[in-house]
Amino acid sequence: MSKIQVEVLESKIGVPALQVEIDDKKMMLHSKYNPVQEAEHFIDSLREKIEEADHVLFYGIGLGYHVKYFSAAYPEKLISAYEPIEQIATISLRELAVTEFPKDKLSHYIVEDSQHPLVQNMEFLGELIHQKMLLIVLPVYERLFSEQTKEFGKALKSFLMTKGSNIVAAALFSKRWTLNALMNLPETFKHENIILHKKKFFKNKPVILVSAGPSLDEELEKLRIIKEKGLAYIFAVGSAAKALMLTNIYPDAICTYDPQQHNHYVFKEIYEQRITDIPMIYGTSVGFETLQFYQGPKFYFVTSQDQITPQFHKEQIPVISDAPTIALIMLQIFHALEVKQVYLVGQNLAFKEKRYYSKEVKRYDYEKKELTNSSIQTQDLINSFEVEDVHGGKVITNDSLNRMRLDIENYIDFVNMPVINTTNGGAAIKGANYQSLQQIIEEKLTEKIVVDEWWKSLIPEKSNEINQSFKKKYSNEFNLFVQRDKELENYLEDFQNSLLSIKSNQMRNKLDQLEKLFLKYQKNVFFQTTISPIAQLVFEKLNVEIRSMNRMEISRKKVEKAIQVYNNYLTSCRAFYRNIAPIITKHIMSELAELSEIKGYSSTSGVFHYIGDWEKKYHIIKENENFNSHVYAIGVETKEKGAQIAFRFHGTFLKLFGTVHSQDDLQLQVTVDGKVNIIKIKNPIDDKYGSFMKQKVFEISGLEEELHDVEITVLSDNPSLVFEGAEIDIKGRAYHIDEVISVDELEIGKRIRCHYKASYNKVGEFTTLGEESGDFLSLNACSDPDGDFYFIMVDNIEGIRKLIADRIIQNRIDKYAIQDKKVYINKKRGIVTCLSNNEWDKYLVFNVQIVNASLAWNSDSISTSWVNDSEFSEEGYSIVRGSHWDEWSFKKYGRGFEYSGISLSSKMLNLNGYRPQLILNEETYG
Repeated sequence: MSKIQVEVLESKIGVPALQVEIDDKKMMLHSKYNPVQEAEHFIDSLREKIEEADHVLFYGIGLGYHVKYFSAAYPEKLISAYEPIEQIATISLRELAVTEFPKDKLSHYIVEDSQHPLVQNMEFLGELIHQKMLLIVLPVYERLFSEQTKEFGKALKSFLMTKGSNIVAAALFSKRWTLNALMNLPETFKHENIILHKKKFFKNKPVILVSAGPSLDEELEKLRIIKEKGLAYIFAVGSAAKALMLTNIYPDAICTYDPQQHNHYVFKEIYEQRITDIPMIYGTSVGFETLQFYQGPKFYFVTSQDQITPQFHKEQIPVISDAPTIALIMLQIFHALEVKQVYLVGQNLAFKEKRYYSKEVKRYDYEKKELTNSSIQTQDLINSFEVEDVHGGKVITNDSLNRMRLDIENYIDFVNMPVINTTNGGAAIKGANYQSLQQIIEEKLTEKIVVDEWWKSLIPEKSNEINQSFKKKYSNEFNLFVQRDKELENYLEDFQNSLLSIKSNQMRNKLDQLEKLFLKYQKNVFFQTTISPIAQLVFEKLNVEIRSMNRMEISRKKVEKAIQVYNNYLTSCRAFYRNIAPIITKHIMSELAELSEIKGYSSTSGVFHYIGDWEKKYHIIKENENFNSHVYAIGVETKEKGAQIAFRFHGTFLKLFGTVHSQDDLQLQVTVDGKVNIIKIKNPIDDKYGSFMKQKVFEISGLEEELHDVEITVLSDNPSLVFEGAEIDIKGRAYHIDEVISVDELEIGKRIRCHYKASYNKVGEFTTLGEESGDFLSLNACSDPDGDFYFIMVDNIEGIRKLIADRIIQNRIDKYAIQDKKVYINKKRGIVTCLSNNEWDKYLVFNVQIVNASLAWNSDSISTSWVNDSEFSEEGYSIVRGSHWDEWSFKKYGRGFEYSGISLSSKMLNLNGYRPQLILNEETYG
């Protein structure tokens, strides 16, 4: 390394200048005649570039004359400075009194030394990705320290690219991470934490981490031996599970954490084949659809992207840092489990034989726009290059795979983890020496260590207890959030309106008060755990804007900018709130509630009879352009004076919920057992906070424990009400006004409750006719239903009674699963079959006398239903019917449209469902 000496000389104008000597070669860092004038000329020559920038990063500071001049010429620009030479930085700081180097005005002043190396220093510059940044290098540094300067340029570019990739990931997934954590929360409390509750099975045991790289194909038979003899625990990540399953090798666990909607497709073969004895280890921020589909045992771990789950747990839960690859996630888990040794299989992190994955894995080709094989694609080769392979040769990788490799290397080094890489032809991983899997079997894996069905042990007593104190606080803070937001909004509006009349000192006081209100807003627990993680990027931009404003003198311009940037941030947070709040009220708080006290019925459960103009209102989140919108909640809305709701319930108390959007207070008449109650709902929620806020609109208690009749009537002019449902005591039950509880009471237009339970793509069991056996099935339908619905009687022909389900009770089921399928109910009390096309027309389209609105029939469902048609003969296709809901029709009409079409009989989609009919005759029910 070159020897550097720095000497302070006096310039011709009496201010200091620096001379640097490198290996006996001397050069001035500044003009020895007039270093100040030289600095001014240098900055002036860059004026056009400077004016376009928000943040200027100076590399090479010297005595800082150019930074001082820049700070005075551009007082509102953000400035950071990087000095790569420690000796120069020492002198520069020593001479501050003379040079007036503006260190205190810099966003960052970074000095590179042995304690603060280049890579570590990059972390201070992360905010530059949010701004128009200009790098200004002092020209003499490019001559004197050319290698260091080039290295800095490369490091900065690489860091900003990585940071940019992380920002892209955050932009894509930040909402999904939080959404998944919320949707998964009730499910997570049913399962064990893999680290806390299963460590005893893996501590000091060898584990094999199987990835889906192209080298996996060479190791399948060896993995089969390991599995059959129980020589090590086999963990499959990502698509490796599919490759193993297709060769009949069942891993000891499959592992997943991908937040995306389509993640569940990776395990499609497992749940389609109804395999339920392979445990899944999932991150709590994994795509919630994955948990909904997967029917095997589940164990969870908390990821750092999930700010919610740890708070709701009573015991302290370990947190795994988010990573760009599931392999690195699992290495962290293995470290926490204190395993004896990790063996990597199929961890290529590079291409092999022109393949990206194992040959069993199919990939989507964005150029061909179709599912294809595991070959590398054009996009894979962008930024591709050679790296060393495990044998000392060369292998081609790309920037994405290489970053994964570097991350794995850094982690192995950081925790000093025992890892062996068995990936033949893969990229060399520092810290994980190569050894063939065959040699490992012969020398190290010599006895059975796997505990069969390790996952069957019972969940420890009192584990996974809900932190009731936090749950209560979260609920209260959730309800307070809108109030805090309104406080800030009103303050900003008043501030804006007072600008023409207030003085500078008043502006300062009001800005201080704004900061206090914003701090109060940020301290809200709901905001911290739920909104803030989603708003991470806009918050970083807000901080950049605030730092920029802090450089401005108090003025009307500064205040106007402050009002604008805070309003922009609050608008973004409100948008996130509108998306998330209905999920909290509809799914989270209700499912985590103390079930010993209340029983809830949603507005679309089927127990409510609607009179007048009522329509379904959907809460939709459009996640990205590649996927359909997802419906997370459904309410029932009216804007008609005189609209009514009627139902009955058995119980001692009643609560009604809804969201009011009326301009004026909403007036309702609630009649219980003939006693009229006139109520006014004040302080309606602003439209900008969305619907489904679950306002309590009515409550009555102390009733006799008997059957009560309820009627709700809208009295106001120009009303706007989204009805969301009711709660009664846990021992009670609600009834539709046309509901009966025995077959003998049935007549046309009456309905009877039924329970349905089924598994993926298989017609299930219909039981307990007339009884309440569980919650009502959601109108969204699902692939593995377990709940109640209504059969509604539509016809009685010579003693044969026909009843049709009031909703699609199962989706993602193909036509072959229900074709001519007859299921007996309650020991041959009735026969359940599929509707024919003509029956659909007769009973669901044209016979409007049975019901007064499509709402009561739920025919504007999320899915269409398979029907039979003996005259339809197009091979491989079947007819689907329904008042089809889609995003276009919802936006245009607010409802679906009557739909008749065809679909591949083998297709299992959200849009293809099962709406059965029940046939009762003297033989079956007499």
